[in-house]
Amino acid sequence: MDNQKKKRNNGLIIFICIIAGLVILSVAANFLDFGNYIDIPFVSSKSQQVIYEDYIAQLDVQGAIYEGNSGGGYDHEWTINEIDALIDDDNNKGILLYIDSPGGAVYVGDELYLKLLKYKEETGRPVYAYFSSQAASGAYYISCAADKIICNRNCITGSIGVKIGTFYDLTGLLEKYGVDAFDIASGNHKNMGSYFETMDEEELAIYQGVVDEAYEQFVGVVSIGRGLNKDTVRSLADGRIYTAHQAMELGLVDEIGGYDDAVDIMLGDLNADWDVVEFKPDYDYSLFDILYLLSSSANGKGKEGNAGDKALLFLSDGAKLLFEK
Repeated sequence: MDNQKKKRNNGLIIFICIIAGLVILSVAANFLDFGNYIDIPFVSSKSQQVIYEDYIAQLDVQGAIYEGNSGGGYDHEWTINEIDALIDDDNNKGILLYIDSPGGAVYVGDELYLKLLKYKEETGRPVYAYFSSQAASGAYYISCAADKIICNRNCITGSIGVKIGTFYDLTGLLEKYGVDAFDIASGNHKNMGSYFETMDEEELAIYQGVVDEAYEQFVGVVSIGRGLNKDTVRSLADGRIYTAHQAMELGLVDEIGGYDDAVDIMLGDLNADWDVVEFKPDYDYSLFDILYLLSSSANGKGKEGNAGDKALLFLSDGAKLLFEK
C-alpha cells in the first residue's frame, strides 16, 4: 500500500513539474519565433511595428491564401490591417511583396489586391513584388497591383483561371448497393452540387456562369496590371503554368532575379538607400499551442522531434504513475 501511495506521489510531482514547465514555455514562446520550427494554428497576431526612419515594408504572402491564419502562413486579417497602418505611416516609402503561394480564394485575393491599390492611390508610394518558388493563380492575381514584378528563375507562375470546386456524383454507387439518399430543399436548385444527385445541364450552366464571371474579372485585373489587352490575356490565361522565362516573354513579369536583386531593383528605381524591413505577425502562444507543438514534434511533424518525444514521454510516465492503481 505504501509503495502504491509513493508511486502516486511521485507521479503527481512529475505531472505538476511538466505542467509548470509547459506554462513557462508558453510564456517564453512569446519572446521566441517558434514559427521557425512548426506551423501553429489558432494563434492571435499583435499590433503593427513602429519604425522611426524611412523604410520599405516587406509583406509576405506565403502559403494558401484564405481568410484567417493558415497555420503560421498567410494571415489575411493581419495583412489587411498592416497595409492600413502603413498608409498612415509617413516613414514608410513603399511595399515589397514576398510571394510564395499557389493561390487561394477569389474573395481573399481580390480584397488584398484592392487594398494594395488603395495604398498606392492614397500614398503615391510604389508596390513591388518578388516571386519566390511559386506565384500562381490567386497569388499572381494579387501581384497585378505591383508596379514591377521580379521573378526567381526557378519560380512557377501563371495558372490564370478560376475553379469553383470538385463535384462527385455518387448516385451510381448508391444505386449499386441499394442506398436511397435525398434532401428536402426549398427550390429546384437549392441542392445542386450534392453528391447524391446528378447535376443537370441547367445546374452546370449556373456554376459555369459563376466561374466565367470570376474569370473575366481575373482577365481584367491582369490586363490593367500588366498593360496587356484582354484578348492577349485570354490567349495565355487557360490555366497553364509558366516558367520564369516564359512569363517574362509573355509580359507577365518584368525581370528575373533573386530576392537581393529585387531589393536592389526597387531601391535603384526609387534612387534611395532605405532599409527593407520585414513585417510579420507577432503571435501570442498559448499553453494549447505549446502542447500542439510538442505533440506535432513527437509525431515527426516538427524540427525538434527529440525534444517533443522526451516531453511527451515524461508527461505520459507522470500520468501513469499518478493514476496507476
